[in-house]
Amino acid sequence: MKEFDLDKVKVAAVYTARMAEGRNPATNQPINSELLNNPNVIRCLYFIGDILNEVIANKGIVGRRAGGKRAEFPLEVLKQFEYRHDKPISHVLKQFQEPVTGRNVKRLNPGAVNKWLCANGYIGKQIIEESQRECWFPLEKGIEVGMYTEERGEPGSQYVTIMYSKKAQQFLADHMEQILNDAANTIDGNSVEIS
Repeated sequence: MKEFDLDKVKVAAVYTARMAEGRNPATNQPINSELLNNPNVIRCLYFIGDILNEVIANKGIVGRRAGGKRAEFPLEVLKQFEYRHDKPISHVLKQFQEPVTGRNVKRLNPGAVNKWLCANGYIGKQIIEESQRECWFPLEKGIEVGMYTEERGEPGSQYVTIMYSKKAQQFLADHMEQILNDAANTIDGNSVEIS
């Protein structure tokens, strides 16, 4: 078991989140960087951010969970959801989790949500010809609930991210119980996924 300086972990989490969003970590200004536009780097930065947020939720302690086993995500907080702006899935889930920050509850997993959306015909994967990268795209059902794509990256390293409109974010909030139930029944809790 090891304890980390919580203030340093919080700064590291903020800087990691800024880099994942394509921003200078110190100034929070947008930067155009091939490295920060790489989807694998972005996924890894979000994954690192999730780990840092877990350390923060665990009050800086690594090696055991403070307060024991994590409680299920409290779905009632989604009734308080207020739309801010269109954003990718990881940002939507982060906003959903804001009301329970600091509480010992399970985190919402973008990979599990994407698997549910795919299994139910809302999204699918396609390869972008120019970069030969496989990306998620909304299918007809996804477009109907308010999903759309936004192209990012430099020529040759482009990728597509699905953006969630107000309607799509509300759709996720309304279906989160079903998503979590399906995820609990199909996903191994010990697996690590960065998608």
